[in-house]
Amino acid sequence: MNGKFLRSIHAVILEGPAGCGKTFLSEKVAGELGLQYLYYQAHAWSTAEDLVEGLDVPSIVLQQGENVRKMGKLVEAALLSQQGGVLLCLDEWDKGSPKLDALLLDFLQSGRIFYGGRELRANLSLLYCYVITNKERELADPLKSRCYHLEMGAPKEADIQVYLEMLGCSRAMGKNLQMVVRNSCVAGYVPSYRDFKKVWDLIQCQVETLDEVVEILRLSLGRKFHLSSFTSQWGNIKSELKLKGGKR
Repeated sequence: MNGKFLRSIHAVILEGPAGCGKTFLSEKVAGELGLQYLYYQAHAWSTAEDLVEGLDVPSIVLQQGENVRKMGKLVEAALLSQQGGVLLCLDEWDKGSPKLDALLLDFLQSGRIFYGGRELRANLSLLYCYVITNKERELADPLKSRCYHLEMGAPKEADIQVYLEMLGCSRAMGKNLQMVVRNSCVAGYVPSYRDFKKVWDLIQCQVETLDEVVEILRLSLGRKFHLSSFTSQWGNIKSELKLKGGKR
């Protein structure tokens, strides 16, 4: 996708399995177009009010009553769009209530949002919205009709290699790292971009022993980590990764 095409599409629905790179793509688009990046993660308990006027959790914990309420992401996006380009990423939108779809549709069509007793208007020419879904529920048809659709699949080895190199991993190390992660997962599980990034971030620390590497993979892959399949090949893996004396 070139910059001209990306700039022409203001509302996008990204669909695909968890960890396939949807959020990462939205971040890269924002960077490519020079847009300010806003992020919101939806939950089962998310309401329309949260998107207009949310809660500041640290203030609640500290019992700072005057700071408990904060500006919701739709309001923040509207205000920022009046100053320059902004990309609003609404992650895991399908976890939220279907009622949220109507609010978002109206916002994308009119740029209108009510906050603090007054009506705000977003500059729709400078507002971009990426709605990310794992298909836990169907989005409302009017919202789907308003957005460009892009469906992403599980990442291929070549895609992961490019991604790891973007993170600063060498080509040879990237291939070895893929081998380790894929061979350490339970049967049938396809590791995601997120899995590889977690392992890469952790494995850059100094590691020498099998126990240390196992702990890294446990932290990164959780229940998807298959200990016996990893330990059975530890000799080859250690040789490939050259994890002697903490050197990569």
